[in-house]
Amino acid sequence: MFQGLLNNPPPDIDVLICEGTQIGRDPDFAYQDEHSVADRMTETFRETEGMCLVWCSSQNIDRLISVWDAAKRSNRQLILDMYTAEIIRATEDEALPKPGKDGVTVFLPYSQRERIKREKAFDIPKPYYPHRIYPEALPEAASSSVMIFRPSLLGDLQRAQCLNGASLISSIWSGYVHRSHKELDQMAKLGIERFHVHTSGHATVDELKKFVSAFSHSRIVPIHLEDRNGFEELSLNVELQNDHEWWEV
Repeated sequence: MFQGLLNNPPPDIDVLICEGTQIGRDPDFAYQDEHSVADRMTETFRETEGMCLVWCSSQNIDRLISVWDAAKRSNRQLILDMYTAEIIRATEDEALPKPGKDGVTVFLPYSQRERIKREKAFDIPKPYYPHRIYPEALPEAASSSVMIFRPSLLGDLQRAQCLNGASLISSIWSGYVHRSHKELDQMAKLGIERFHVHTSGHATVDELKKFVSAFSHSRIVPIHLEDRNGFEELSLNVELQNDHEWWEV
């Protein structure tokens, strides 16, 4: 599809709004694709004595599939928090790790439980009741489980006392990892070893150059980038616009 777009771009595009996430970054290509991510996760899951925690975006569907694949290959069940389960339900894709399928269970963290109570949204958890795993069951299930994790869940898991021998895989952009240093330091003190296993879904600099060059007569306005000056080098048609300011097409 990408090559087809380059070969036959839509004509008469006044403004091309283009992301530039990778501009100016030092990308980590240790893991080239989702297959290599799943392979490395499988190794870590097999080597971990306790629970395997995977910190990834619940909206990164490809990554969730990689985690599920690695969990099955290492004979572990997958535990989703209810927010992640709702994301999967909304896709209406039967190929995804649906609760109740191949040992997939759902954990309801305290923060999500309180929000459901505040908003009286009791219809949300109802479909998951047959597939719930509760805090008191986590210690026994830890050695055979993989949990989709985020730092805000640390308190729930500490109260459940299920982190003996646990490992953490951070599978998100390293910038987000650095921002959560407080929780990560706390986990390190608990003896939880962390591994960074991630591959970016954003276009590389070379791919951005090819994409922008296909729209040689369009104004190019970049978004979602850290290196504004670096993006300007992609094309003479680049126009830098500031956040919260109106501009005309």
